[in-house]
Amino acid sequence: MQLGFDLSQRQTIKLAITPEIKQSINILQYSSIELIDFLNEQAMENPLIDLTEAQSDCSIAPIKLPDNPNHSLSYKSTTDEKVRKNTAKNENYDFLDHYCGHTLTLEEHLWEQIAFLNNTTKEQQMILRFLIGSLDTNGYLELSNKEISSLLQKPLSLIEETVTFLQSLTPRGIGARNLSECLLLQIQAINDHNKLSLEIIKHHLVDLAEMRYRKIAKIHHATLEEIQEAADFIRTLTPRPACAFNKTITQHIAPDIFLEITNNELQLSLNDRLIPRIFINMYYKKLVHKSQSDISNNYIQTKFNEAQLIVKGLEQRYHTLYRVTKAIVDIQSEFFHTGTAGLKSMTLYDIAEQLEMHESTISRAINNKYIQTPYGLFPLKHFFARGLYRIDGSEGDSTITVKEKIKNLIHHEDKKHPYSDQKLCSLLEQEGIKISRRTIAKYREELRVPSSAKRKRF
Repeated sequence: MQLGFDLSQRQTIKLAITPEIKQSINILQYSSIELIDFLNEQAMENPLIDLTEAQSDCSIAPIKLPDNPNHSLSYKSTTDEKVRKNTAKNENYDFLDHYCGHTLTLEEHLWEQIAFLNNTTKEQQMILRFLIGSLDTNGYLELSNKEISSLLQKPLSLIEETVTFLQSLTPRGIGARNLSECLLLQIQAINDHNKLSLEIIKHHLVDLAEMRYRKIAKIHHATLEEIQEAADFIRTLTPRPACAFNKTITQHIAPDIFLEITNNELQLSLNDRLIPRIFINMYYKKLVHKSQSDISNNYIQTKFNEAQLIVKGLEQRYHTLYRVTKAIVDIQSEFFHTGTAGLKSMTLYDIAEQLEMHESTISRAINNKYIQTPYGLFPLKHFFARGLYRIDGSEGDSTITVKEKIKNLIHHEDKKHPYSDQKLCSLLEQEGIKISRRTIAKYREELRVPSSAKRKRF
């Protein structure tokens, strides 16, 4: 065996990520809010960067949809009037959504009632403070009366009286120990309540959840219609009385793109009114030739290069976002005319191949980006969905469209004889959609639609 050294030459190609590429990637994947924060941060750190409010002009040239006489797509910069025009088409839009007021908490709501009633002693108020602080997120009181009495060193009778007082407050069901007690507190507050519903809550909640109506009807000598009526009434009650006070504050989403339909034509525009304009302060650049210090010159030159990278990154972001959105709208144009039923199967690869970009670039471009349409606000990711194959072997409707078809079929079914998953499968096959019963069940569960046995009405 002979050991030795060998000298050889190997040539490889590696992709080097330059600072310019890295900066462009980061800027592209930022949402509008994140981009504003980034620019403000850079302006604080770089004296060569000046920010001004966005203007209504833009230097991007108009682009139109190719080879499609029915639809035109052109670039327009947004103005305040345009924003009002777009948002006015959405009936649910409210300019007051831009502002956040104080949200009343459950604790504040309960103490307002206690103060208004003004029939509690200081000792009871101390106990109430403990009880309210012990409520879980659903509004339930997990501690028993004996446990509370032991913890507070107060008489059991006083604890029971105070708990009863707490349970008399609104929302009804507050301070209950479990679901059954929560529903009972609500139904007992109704003067003309259904006695059958009361019995079902006390003894048959599990049977009710499993829709064992025949079993309940046999025990209580009632008809299936009476059990159905009682069940419908129980479902109007609130199982989590504190849920109305646990809502997170809705945050306003600024759309990145606006889409309008004028004379059956699709018009697309970038929302540039929120993003501040960036300028390079040339005063500092001129100091490079006047300063005698190499350290100062190097610092200014470095900051100048950083500012240039940001400007180029912003320009690249606008062009990429516009091209990607344009391609999406071109493929999904039917959606904007017919609704969800017109949504086609589309993947990142489809857009990447059309624009000759990498799929990762498309993914970054649509990440946390939203488009405002006459039909509402949609994330760009909404338009990406894989499709199911049709019976003839061709790629058919998107999964979102198929789910919508399933929802419509169930909505119009005979409630006394609801469609089974197998029947839904057969109905979709008649439309040329190839789908299995298991997939139907999966989509139905994702739509939060119960099985046919639980949808049946008597």
